[in-house]
Amino acid sequence: MKRLTTLTFILAFWALPAMAIQLIPSDDMYSDPNHGSLPNTATELWCATFNGAAHYERIMIKFDQAELEAIGAGVSSAVLNLYRFFGCPGHPYTTADVYAGTQDWSEDTWPVPNHLPHEANSETNITFGPSSGWYQIDITNLVNDWISGNRENCGLVIQARPGQRWSKFYSKDHPSPSFHPFLEIEADLSGVPAADPAMRMVCAPNPFNPRTTVSFRVAKTGPVRVEVFDLHGRLLTTLTDRVVDAGPFAVDWDGRDGQARPVPAGTYIVAATMAGQQQTTRISLVK
Repeated sequence: MKRLTTLTFILAFWALPAMAIQLIPSDDMYSDPNHGSLPNTATELWCATFNGAAHYERIMIKFDQAELEAIGAGVSSAVLNLYRFFGCPGHPYTTADVYAGTQDWSEDTWPVPNHLPHEANSETNITFGPSSGWYQIDITNLVNDWISGNRENCGLVIQARPGQRWSKFYSKDHPSPSFHPFLEIEADLSGVPAADPAMRMVCAPNPFNPRTTVSFRVAKTGPVRVEVFDLHGRLLTTLTDRVVDAGPFAVDWDGRDGQARPVPAGTYIVAATMAGQQQTTRISLVK
């Protein structure tokens, strides 16, 4: 099986002076020790610490380590974005602390009544409310530690402070991708030689579902190959491999591999090769 080699990936990825990347969580859920009889809906994330109604929900979110490591050093900003759709009537604010988790977990196997263990000191804090909408949490230091290996990536926990009534957010499993949580990463790639501007590649929309268009300008008539790889460097599909005339060029990807099978939601690498040069960019498929 063809792979995008690590060296090729690094040279191509770092050819751009800066890049904004959006990652969708690999796992997200909320733990709830006191409401085992209630459905723990996969489309929502609850956060509260309220004795009066015995609500002690905590949000758990994790991002794929391979996707983070593929970005590498140079992350200047990493901001978690959550969409709040509900606050307790009459008590619209929820103040919470954000902690690094200390035990590996998966949303498929973690027992809902069990809170995830976390570090003693919080990374940051935030007050949600009073309105619905997007809220941002800066976790740059934590993400850099995950990437460097200084701390194991066990995700994070958002824990409401005592007396705080609930806020509810949409999870990655909500039917509308427009409301999915995401981590927006700014990778500072300054000081690295830029690629040939003629090859500057754009994928739009990004994130996408179900289709995105890869476009760039071909400086000189010749062979052009556009391929899609996963973050482990495995070739998923070849979008084109032929002689292309000079000028604007575009090709679509419908989120399927070379055998027409849908690929899962996640981040992928598009690699374009022509005139002895290769450039890559990242795209995120959301479902």
